[in-house]
Amino acid sequence: MSTRTRVVAFVVGLAVLFGAAYLVGGLFDDDPAPRAAGGYDLDLTTTAFQAGAKVPVAFKIVDAEQRPVTGFAVRHTKKLHLIAVSKDFARFRHVHPVMAADGTWSIDLALDPGDWRLFADFQPDGGENQVVDRDITVAGEPVVTTDVEPHSVAGVDGYQVAAIGDLVAGGQGAMLEFEVRRNGRPVTDLQPYLGAYGHLVVLRESDMQYLHVHPEGGMPSPRVRFHVEVPTAGTYYLYLDFKVAGTVHTAAVVLGAAEPAQDKGDHGGMGDMGDMGGMDHGDH
Repeated sequence: MSTRTRVVAFVVGLAVLFGAAYLVGGLFDDDPAPRAAGGYDLDLTTTAFQAGAKVPVAFKIVDAEQRPVTGFAVRHTKKLHLIAVSKDFARFRHVHPVMAADGTWSIDLALDPGDWRLFADFQPDGGENQVVDRDITVAGEPVVTTDVEPHSVAGVDGYQVAAIGDLVAGGQGAMLEFEVRRNGRPVTDLQPYLGAYGHLVVLRESDMQYLHVHPEGGMPSPRVRFHVEVPTAGTYYLYLDFKVAGTVHTAAVVLGAAEPAQDKGDHGGMGDMGDMGGMDHGDH
C-alpha cells in the first residue's frame, strides 16, 4: 500500500470513528432537550432543588429560536398558570408567578423531596393556548406513598368533595359534577376564583399528560359541572380548586375511565392525550 493510500485510509477511518461516536452520543444524551409545545419551551434556571416551604423557582418561556417571550394574553385573570405536581400525584400546586421585564418568571414554591413535573399554561400574544412542561428533582428522601385506588370523594380542610359521574374514554367527553359539602350540608356560597367557580386539572396516571378544564354555565346549583374529554381508558387524577370565604382549597379525586360502549367513529384526532395539552373546556 502506498503512503498516499495509507493516509486516505487513516482519514476515512477517523471519519467513521467520530461519526459513530456522534451517533452514540445522540442516542444516549444525558441532558435531553426539554419537551416543547407549539415551538415553545419552559427554560428553567435549574432542575435540581432543595426541599423547603418557600423554594425560589425561576424560568422563562422561550420560542423556537430560544428567545424569551414577554407578551402574554390574560386568561382566567392571569398571564400564566404554573402547575406543580409530584410524580406520585400526592402533592399539587396551582400558582401564579410574577414576570420581570426580561421575561423571567419567579415564585416561591413549597416543594417536598422527590420527583416533580412543572406545567406552564399560557397564551402568547397573538397565538394560541400552550402548555409546556419540565421535570425537576427535589433533594432528600421522598415520603413513601402507596398506590391510590380510584375514589370519587375527597376531604380537604373540613370540606367533603364528591365527583358525580363517570369518565368515558374515546374523546366524546362526559359531564362530571362536583359537590362541595361541609358538616353534611352542600356549600352554596362558592366564590369565583380566577373568573370561574372551579378549576379542574386532569392528569393521566400513565404519563402525567395534562388537561385544564373550566366549568359549564354560571352559578353552581350547588354542583359545579365540567365537560371532560379523555381519549384512553385508564386512571386519571383530578384536582379541583374551589374558593369559599376568601380561601382557595384543592380536592383530589381519582377516577377510572372505561372504553365507550360502542365506537362512535372519528373523535377529531384525540387518539392520544398529547393532543389534550392545554385544552380548555367550558365557559371562559
